[in-house]
Amino acid sequence: MLPALAVPVWYDDHDAILGFELCYDKGQNERAMKAGGGFPAQRIDDGERGVCDHKEMTLLVPDGVFPAEKIFRLFKDDSRNIDQRITDFIFRMREEYPP
Repeated sequence: MLPALAVPVWYDDHDAILGFELCYDKGQNERAMKAGGGFPAQRIDDGERGVCDHKEMTLLVPDGVFPAEKIFRLFKDDSRNIDQRITDFIFRMREEYPP
């Protein structure tokens, strides 16, 4: 079974966190939220339903309202094994950019 959440994190050359993408509903109708400028919801178009016989590029496309309370509650419950610096950064961004 796939984990419900994934969190790619971007770093600068000095190992400081630049941003993150919180991917949720994995294995279903996967969506993502990229940090910065609020929390818009985006659906992940995995490229599997292209018009050709090959997989197309994965894209983020607009998809409604980000369910912040639900997703941050799941993240909090599942983040015990993640570097504390990352979880602190994510929750700090959550406080700075409330939905």
